[in-house]
Amino acid sequence: MTIWHRGRARPGRGTLVDDPAAVAASLQRVLDDGTAPRRLGLRVPAGGRVTVADVEALGRRMVRFDIG
Repeated sequence: MTIWHRGRARPGRGTLVDDPAAVAASLQRVLDDGTAPRRLGLRVPAGGRVTVADVEALGRRMVRFDIG
């Protein structure tokens, strides 16, 4: 598959991640890097953390893209 990243077409692959611990850790990492929760469709109170229980309760999953 072709994935566009920063304006460039790159070969890549998407993988569904449904492990709640992996999803929670990835979401928290993105939030820690400064992405607003709203951009991810989340409401997280100031100082709040995304937990495994949160991900399980909402049934969240993610697609991880590996680009070459």
